[in-house]
Amino acid sequence: MNIDDLKQKVKTLEHAKEAVEYVLHHISEAEHYCSRVGVEGSHHGEMEYEDVLCRIEDEINNIEDALELLGVTL
Repeated sequence: MNIDDLKQKVKTLEHAKEAVEYVLHHISEAEHYCSRVGVEGSHHGEMEYEDVLCRIEDEINNIEDALELLGVTL
């Protein structure tokens, strides 16, 4: 993978991060409405997407660190 590929991967990961944050927001909103009417939601979905978010952030950090060592800025 070359530097341009890594830069593109970071952009794609950032889009994925935004999408996962969107999902987490809506899961939280759904949980709120469900609890108001006595419907128990699932905390597993939120936990799974929080894990995905952490993996995305770790990957972004790893690539940015590697590029920084090479003197490349995004």
